[in-house]
Amino acid sequence: MCSPKPPWPTGFVRSPPAEVGVAAIWLEQFDCLDEHSVFSLKQRWPGVIYVKALDGLQWMDTCDRSPLAVRHPWGRLPYWTWTERHWQPWTVPRGGEAYQEGRVTGQLAEAAGSVILDLSSPKGTMLGSAVVAGQFLQGYRAETAVPWQVRLDPMQLAQGFPPPDFLTGATKLLLQVAWPSDPDRWQEVLEAAEEAVHPWGKPVEYVLPGDADPATLQAAVRWCAAHGRSCSLWAWSTIRAENWP
Repeated sequence: MCSPKPPWPTGFVRSPPAEVGVAAIWLEQFDCLDEHSVFSLKQRWPGVIYVKALDGLQWMDTCDRSPLAVRHPWGRLPYWTWTERHWQPWTVPRGGEAYQEGRVTGQLAEAAGSVILDLSSPKGTMLGSAVVAGQFLQGYRAETAVPWQVRLDPMQLAQGFPPPDFLTGATKLLLQVAWPSDPDRWQEVLEAAEEAVHPWGKPVEYVLPGDADPATLQAAVRWCAAHGRSCSLWAWSTIRAENWP
């Protein structure tokens, strides 16, 4: 179900993201948006968009009613393809049919040139099992040599999730941090996340909440930039108008 969006400010203008700063916007469902065409999406945000493509074995067009929803590994013909847009697919692996899910995800990565695996929660997935994770990755590698990125909750690492094989093969870790109810504790949260992923020695991007208090969010973006970290905003349909980059 889509969350309600705050109104857009009149005459609001957006510029492309800097190399360090807000790198991308997350998009879960096209039919939750006010923008209904590729052109209008580009007008709102000309930079990179992380677009949800798969949930388990289901392409997003099975639940997203928009004609732009992903239907196959290439995106959504004739409206758009990954190769012609600054868009990158993300998926939610479930592990119910792990080998087949891995193969379909590999086909997606091969067509798009990249993929983000959303492993930010152990709930709703069987991929906490090393055996199931291995089956998924075996299927993935049967289809492509394209490396993946992983979205994760850094506080779950101590509990062994995601399994190490997902992390060692990842080119980047996208950290979904639990935003504090006390806005003065945002830096503490980011520092704890940094400490949790440091042993993996991977490039890091922070996934920040677009509906956060504007002053707090801006401070967090500056902190990321000062530490050489990019960040992305979750999610298009819930970003406060004043928080758009």
